[in-house]
Amino acid sequence: MPKLLDREKGKILGINAFDLFVILLILFLSFSLISRVIRPGEQVKEYSGLNIQNAALEFTRLNNLGFVVYGEIDGKWTINGSQFKGTILLVDALETRLIGSLNGRSVTIGGPNAYLEDLAAKTIVFRTETPSLIRVNVKKPIIAGDLQELIEDLRNISTNVAGKYGVKTIKVQAYTLVFDIPGFKATAMRYLEIRNKLSENIPYPVQKIYVVDDYISFSLYPTSLALRDIDLLKLDQILNELGLNYSRVMADQIEIYIGTQESLVGVGVYGEILANARPLSDVIDTTKLTFIPKP
Repeated sequence: MPKLLDREKGKILGINAFDLFVILLILFLSFSLISRVIRPGEQVKEYSGLNIQNAALEFTRLNNLGFVVYGEIDGKWTINGSQFKGTILLVDALETRLIGSLNGRSVTIGGPNAYLEDLAAKTIVFRTETPSLIRVNVKKPIIAGDLQELIEDLRNISTNVAGKYGVKTIKVQAYTLVFDIPGFKATAMRYLEIRNKLSENIPYPVQKIYVVDDYISFSLYPTSLALRDIDLLKLDQILNELGLNYSRVMADQIEIYIGTQESLVGVGVYGEILANARPLSDVIDTTKLTFIPKP
């Protein structure tokens, strides 16, 4: 059995000290990477469940900035009192209630004495999925053959603007998102079908739906109603399931919230982002380009 410490040979547990250092460094980096993948890496604030009203205000602040927000909840299920400790995607807030999505299911979160909500929280820790955010205004409408094409255009803009800082999340605000559906007839039943499908498949609230002969329109405005790109792509599935075959899609007054992989800190960051954006000045408004280094 090797010695714990062999000073003569410079070994620890039979391993060369330098080799042991390399192994420990690899393990540390692996753990850090896995931790970032498993849960969002930017802790913002922690609240007691007793302070649920301020927690709701904090979510509203982060959501209005354009961040994708998670809540680490320590509490219990109100239906049976069983303990809950986990991470939930947060999508909306009322005065004393948070609303989230857990495994595709909508859940409500209240304070430790809650009984109307699904979860009674002892503590709530807010985390943003990304460390920083870039906000980009698109100058003119984007017209595409389908949603995949439109989203790819927005992803390409985001990748070019973010540059070396990378893109981890994208949220999209659009004043109008219109699907041309020749021959479509608007009815109250059709409106309810679309609204129900949206609530079943998209975790974020979609409150502004307009059903008109020959087209369907959504408004993802203001920022609190912005959707992730992955949520927008679900609209294709929803329209297909309802037998609504659109001929083209148009988005107007678009603002993109780019969640970066790396923190936007240090001197010269804005200059770098602006330099990345300038070649796209015919598409985006560089005078309105802003970034948020920390939530």
